[in-house]
Amino acid sequence: MRIAYVRIKNYRSIKDSGDIYPTKLFAMIGKNNSGKSAFVKAIQALWGHPEVKIEKDDFHKNTNKDIEISIVLTDIIEKRDETKKSVDEKIEIKFTCGKELKAKYLVNNENIAAKEIKKILPELLVIPAIRNPQNESTAGSKSFLKELISLILKEQMKTEGNMAEGTEALEKKQLCDATDDEIEKYLEARRKQQIGKLSSNVNEHFQSILVNDKMKIEISPEGDLSKFFVAYSTKVINSEINEQIENGINLLSCGTGLQSMFILSLLQTYADMTKNSDSILLIEEPEVYLHPEYQRKMFKALRSIASDNQVIYTTHSPIMIGELWADDSVRLVTLDNGETKIKKINIEAVISELGIRYEDVLNPHFIVFVEGIKDEAFYKNIVIRLQPELKDSLDRLIRFIPSDGYRNIDSFAFMQIINSQNVNVDFYILADGDGVEPEIRKTSLISEITKKVKNIKKDVNLAERIMVLSEYSIESYLLNADMLKKAFPNLDKKKIADMLKLYRKKYKDNCQKKWKTTNDHREFQKYFTPKNFFENTTKNEHKYKKFAEVFDKNKEFLEARDSLVHECIKISKKGESVIDYILSKCEKIHEYFKEPIEIIRSILDKVEKKET
Repeated sequence: MRIAYVRIKNYRSIKDSGDIYPTKLFAMIGKNNSGKSAFVKAIQALWGHPEVKIEKDDFHKNTNKDIEISIVLTDIIEKRDETKKSVDEKIEIKFTCGKELKAKYLVNNENIAAKEIKKILPELLVIPAIRNPQNESTAGSKSFLKELISLILKEQMKTEGNMAEGTEALEKKQLCDATDDEIEKYLEARRKQQIGKLSSNVNEHFQSILVNDKMKIEISPEGDLSKFFVAYSTKVINSEINEQIENGINLLSCGTGLQSMFILSLLQTYADMTKNSDSILLIEEPEVYLHPEYQRKMFKALRSIASDNQVIYTTHSPIMIGELWADDSVRLVTLDNGETKIKKINIEAVISELGIRYEDVLNPHFIVFVEGIKDEAFYKNIVIRLQPELKDSLDRLIRFIPSDGYRNIDSFAFMQIINSQNVNVDFYILADGDGVEPEIRKTSLISEITKKVKNIKKDVNLAERIMVLSEYSIESYLLNADMLKKAFPNLDKKKIADMLKLYRKKYKDNCQKKWKTTNDHREFQKYFTPKNFFENTTKNEHKYKKFAEVFDKNKEFLEARDSLVHECIKISKKGESVIDYILSKCEKIHEYFKEPIEIIRSILDKVEKKET
């Protein structure tokens, strides 16, 4: 379930927010005291969050008008026969509160008691901006750690609750016959087991973030585990220190950076354990105390959570919005004469907010925009395979900039700078085919870019600067049975070849259809993206069933696909790029990657001419 629409009136600095349509990953950027927190608090007020109660001071400029907070919930999930199923409907909720401070609710235009609203709303997890290290590391009251431990343990219990009925019945019978002391010991052992699993999962992320397996995080409960409220301690154990302090060092004795790494590790653990759940995360300034490198990892964690649960956050950091889609996923919050304004971002205004400088694009001879981070790595790999002597000078000659499908803010900001009269640098745009004719894709890109990047230089012909692959994406070129067998010897080559044969037939049949709407095309992309063969994109049971139906529930196809995904997951868990790994095992790049190589050669020829 997610919030698809919000409108706030007369709350704190917000007189009227206007219509806001949050995406699954949605950010609000603005200066301090501009009203970002008011937006977050308004949502909490509607939810009846215990920490946010409407007070007389909350009425905008002491107006006598009611506070009104309206939302629409969509992607509603019902539980039927222990499986979660999406329901195609929406819920409209309107919260009002007058000066008498009595909350009233309308649900789909019908009055409902305030105490009944929680039965309708999904779970709301709120992470405040000001985080107290002592509270966080001990799961004190109102702490992020306490909220997450509660949710994570709940998720673990759900998982454990899916055990065989016989085992569960046996446990119940044993407990019925047990004494109070035995039951208490049993519950304590279960709790310790759950916390141990949580600690292990958090530690795995902690070590991954630090790229250091010598430093270990350990969460342990303290006091009487039979009580509902349990205190925790978080310690850091460093095996490289010769004289070990017994049981490690308390996290509170470490710097704020390490404490933030711990919070990020908790967040990533939450992302892992809430797949296919039904909750909304509100987080203020997730980048607090984080070095820019770790801000990027924080953003990645939020994006991971947003694949299954909606994430709405406020931020000051350009890094935390740079990869979001310019049109949909970011709003700029300003304060004018004591009134908060929430508006769409324009690229010119956001360049200074992002901190992108002219020097960032002046050094290389060519700027090449690509679809994503994987594309950047792929094209760099191809360049170096073609011309190994460029390995140390590549960044000086060509800079590849990921763009997230030419929708994110960073790419448009860079294009705006390149288009400046003060900058003289050549650029090219490499785009995936996305399952449409290259010329159609090119026309669409030109339209999108010209809407965002104003006053394009007269001598710049975008049509000549955009190169579109005839294939869906770079992963399409990896769908070769010989290449995949070479990379993953455990695979059955014939089964992989048969899988690819069915995929190409279905792909071709569906490509020939004329999509009536954008949603039709998105449905096609969802199930025919080559990424489905290299990543576990269908972890959600409903998605997997739909994916199987698209390919006729062909058992051999699904088994071959799952075996390939399994091999790729093993590579990813080692921290390696799957694409780079497959390329490293491939000796016939000129045979398998003809089209990308031709594109790269044409750019290298221009680089060579510019050098001479």
